[in-house]
Amino acid sequence: MGTTLTLMSALATPSPARTKVFVVEDHEMVATIFVELLTRSTEFEVVGTARDGAAAATQIALLRPDIVLLDLLMPGSGGLELMTVLQRERSAPKIVVCSGVDTDQAHEAAIALGALAFVAKSASVEELLETLRDVAANRVRLTPRMAESLRQLVRSRDTQKPLCAQDLAVLRQLATDHTPKEIAAATGLTVSGVYKIRRRICARTGASRGRDFRSAAARLGLIDTSESILSAPPSGALA
Repeated sequence: MGTTLTLMSALATPSPARTKVFVVEDHEMVATIFVELLTRSTEFEVVGTARDGAAAATQIALLRPDIVLLDLLMPGSGGLELMTVLQRERSAPKIVVCSGVDTDQAHEAAIALGALAFVAKSASVEELLETLRDVAANRVRLTPRMAESLRQLVRSRDTQKPLCAQDLAVLRQLATDHTPKEIAAATGLTVSGVYKIRRRICARTGASRGRDFRSAAARLGLIDTSESILSAPPSGALA
């Protein structure tokens, strides 16, 4: 009788809930790798995918994932813009950035907008999984790169606030040589509003002309300045 009760108790014990992950990645091959990797794991469940920030925002609001794994550089609305939207949510998911844009500026911007971890796409599969496990368990490992980014943020917090979603949208347009009138039409701002944001961007990034805007946008993962085509990742690497 005791054995029967023990077996019944074991059968009735629910299995641990998987951590729900939403993947935001515009390259189909990389997104497929992420989905297959996480699906094979017993710890994670992929609840949805999107190829840009705008589409992701709508689905994330409906699906309520625990973690959002996102790229920075995407067509249309990118990772940083999505993070500014998620910041406003009352119960925002945890953010893990996995990007090929591995610059100090991208690290600092992502951390300022609430990312709990930043993994380069050149990292190993195991490093990504370990990072996701740590974030899911509320264990945040500060890599030397993240620690330095935090120090830089603390030093500049009073004089250099991070760019907001509107700033990022305008910077993306400036980096692709759009005129203030064209930017106003695309964003719904007034022309004078575009100039005001342009001055703010200049003050916070040090940019002053087209080439500077392109450089600043590329460092933040807003635009792609490379001509290379994504190839298959090396063995053991993400991309």
